[in-house]
Amino acid sequence: MTGHSPATNDTASTSEHEIENASLRMPRRTTPTWEIEMLISGALVFSLFQVVTPLDEAFARWIHVVPPLVDPWIIYSHLYAKVVVFILIGTFIAHLAMRAFWVSLIGVHSIYPQGIRWENMRGSKAAVRVLQRRAQPVPESIERADNAASLVFALGVVCAQFGMVIYVWTMVAVAVAWVLAWALPETRTYALYLVIGASMVLLTVVTLLDRLWISKLALDSAPVRASERFYAWTARWLGGQGMMQLFPLISTNLAGKRGVWVVILGIYVALGAATVHTVSARIDLPFLHGDTLPKLRRDSGLHPQHYLDQREGQDRWSSAPWIPGKVVEGAYLPLFVPFIADRHDAAIAQTCTLPELGGENSVEEMSKAWAYEDAWAECLGGMLGVVVEGSAPRPMSFNRQRDGLTGHDGLLVMIDVRDLAPGRYVIRLNRLPRQPGAFGKGETDTQQRDRIVFWR
Repeated sequence: MTGHSPATNDTASTSEHEIENASLRMPRRTTPTWEIEMLISGALVFSLFQVVTPLDEAFARWIHVVPPLVDPWIIYSHLYAKVVVFILIGTFIAHLAMRAFWVSLIGVHSIYPQGIRWENMRGSKAAVRVLQRRAQPVPESIERADNAASLVFALGVVCAQFGMVIYVWTMVAVAVAWVLAWALPETRTYALYLVIGASMVLLTVVTLLDRLWISKLALDSAPVRASERFYAWTARWLGGQGMMQLFPLISTNLAGKRGVWVVILGIYVALGAATVHTVSARIDLPFLHGDTLPKLRRDSGLHPQHYLDQREGQDRWSSAPWIPGKVVEGAYLPLFVPFIADRHDAAIAQTCTLPELGGENSVEEMSKAWAYEDAWAECLGGMLGVVVEGSAPRPMSFNRQRDGLTGHDGLLVMIDVRDLAPGRYVIRLNRLPRQPGAFGKGETDTQQRDRIVFWR
């Protein structure tokens, strides 16, 4: 009969007890900021999802009414704001998922501190041998998962910082391009591309000169000092001291030089996602609707943007004219036409003879202001050429109005429909062409129409 000595039993019991206690403690090399990381990710990921819709609605509200000069500022502000938001959303979701995996490893390891029991694994012996070669000790897997989650969190912050830097750089390029287009009108169509291209060429040339020539010169030489001043100026533009520490710390340790490309890839993925999200919300994708269904157009007559009771989401701030609904019951039919600066300003200036615009300091000045307002409304209404097809010419009055729901200024056309017989009718009005924007974008087709169907 054989047995274990009391000392041997005590040693085994102590060893098992130590393993069990160790499995119940957090790993010693756990990232010290893991709690703050999870707090930030959990608190912000859901709130950031709520930011996307207000961004889109603000863009849809202002892009149609601002002057052409302001268009690029609205477009790029909206785009890069969504880029930063999408980067942070993706970062926090990935971080929470990786932290969930990390927590799962810690939890399961506390239940089974002895690790994987290979003798209990069934199946192909070859598969088991492959798994054994690839498997790591559980504490090492826990540490790797912890480090990976913290790295994803930091990479997301760096990508978001670079997104904001690119936005600032783009706004500076837009300002310089606007000055160039103003000074040299013939460059209007390509001024922005010229400025961006010139800045990229400058950065590339300086980098190549530094690598091939300047780096070989004495440290106190003029080219070296000039190069250092250039890079110091660039560093200030790239977010200052904070980014100059965080980004190199990651990029030089993450797969060597490939760390830079990880950041660039993250920014471009977010840029693509923001672009697709914006475009898909504003265009009709025919491949989703079959082959024979006609495309929904603003001039088809029944577009939801033409009816106030159907304008939801971004459509609330569409530039399309609208009536209250498809069925008209009252004596007058209100038609609201939003004022669009790059459609209407130039046309009014070229076509209309408006009286002097008065102020608000006296009765005489107020009378001038009212006269200007009436003349403006009559002139714009005449250019729109509003008609009700299928009936005799309708009496109409034109009034300047601010829409209470969207805040848009525009023209209110009150159409007299008191003697209109029951049936289907179509309102037709001209859509004035957009004038060239700050960098040459515009429409040349003067025959565009809006058609709005209603029933009496």
